[in-house]
Amino acid sequence: QDRSAVTYRDPERLRPKDSGLMAETVTPTDADEQRDSIHRAIQLLTDGSCVGLPTEAGYVAAALALNDSAVERLATLPDASLAVLARTVDEAYDLVPGLSRNGAKVATRCWPGPVFIRTGIDSATGGTLDALGAATREHVTRNQLTCSASAEPLIAELGRLIAAPLIISLPDRPNVT
Repeated sequence: QDRSAVTYRDPERLRPKDSGLMAETVTPTDADEQRDSIHRAIQLLTDGSCVGLPTEAGYVAAALALNDSAVERLATLPDASLAVLARTVDEAYDLVPGLSRNGAKVATRCWPGPVFIRTGIDSATGGTLDALGAATREHVTRNQLTCSASAEPLIAELGRLIAAPLIISLPDRPNVT
């Protein structure tokens, strides 16, 4: 298996056997299904479940950043580290107010999109990250913060309708800038 991939290619890879990690994987195929899938994903996320979502680079397991117990469950995925998937590019900048000049250039050119930026935790001090629960901050940071803003239409619509960023699970060694 290629451990350098940014996200899992197969949604079933996100569902460890007998883990109870995720209730459903969201993969709409038409407009009606997409609307229904978005509302189902919102319900699951706000109820504290984790869901599998498609991104530009593959599937990710996601939890609502405001739910510490759901984020804890994400942290149990094998070989995974956690990242913040901001609802908008502006929110990503709010998460990392101290982003370096080069990081800001990469973000401006590549977001929204499948690019993850990893920065020192000092860059995130004073940002939106401070509003998250202690357990979520602990799992997401671990001395650095990985952040992205997705252009995937389903995730963009989710972001428009939910009140917090998503925390997603990445392989242990994602390709990050």
